[in-house]
Amino acid sequence: MHQDLVERYHQSARQERYEIITLMITTKIRDGESVTAYLQKMQRYVDCLLKLDVNFDEELAIEIILHLL
Repeated sequence: MHQDLVERYHQSARQERYEIITLMITTKIRDGESVTAYLQKMQRYVDCLLKLDVNFDEELAIEIILHLL
């Protein structure tokens, strides 16, 4: 039973990571959207990924966000 729960969690976490990363790399700043609002949205994505134990350094996060501006 324990193993089944662990496997289900890992599948769920993997799916959540995939969805967040997809959102993060496809979300571009919209015309008229403030840079502050956009950066806050990106920070929420980064925070979610960190909670899911996705390890990437701050420089990579900054590079991804700046690329999408």
